[in-house]
Amino acid sequence: MVRRREGLFTSNPHRMEFEYEIYPEQRMIVTRYRGAFTFATLIECSEKLWADQRYRPEYDGVVDLTDGKLTIGRQDFRAVIDFVRREDRASRGRWAAVANSPFATACSLLFQRAIEDRHPFGVFSTFEAAGTFLGMSFADAPLLSGVAPRRV
Repeated sequence: MVRRREGLFTSNPHRMEFEYEIYPEQRMIVTRYRGAFTFATLIECSEKLWADQRYRPEYDGVVDLTDGKLTIGRQDFRAVIDFVRREDRASRGRWAAVANSPFATACSLLFQRAIEDRHPFGVFSTFEAAGTFLGMSFADAPLLSGVAPRRV
């Protein structure tokens, strides 16, 4: 397991950090966004994830949005949905988003609805609930700690 961390700068003066781990044995991808990020940044981060030789679109995943600050306009939101719908490399596995801000939660729910024909996507306020949705346990270690989640 190799952990990837990317520091990216957006038009916002605050630094955004994107991290991910891929666990091939569990067929699981864990991603985290910290700081201010836009949907344009999400596209750039997706490209980096898809370039990893361990990435497989059929893997399940969880995205941690709890330390991120989403900034979005309507046109950017539509562009990301269109991007995910037309992109063959985009995931087809089950994904869970964990969000704790009202805006990130609302955007995640709109995204869930927009891609429901592509793959299952759930929005949760806790990692326990996200794990239940994915059939995983994240209780043994925090996300991105180097300890693989466990299938249940």
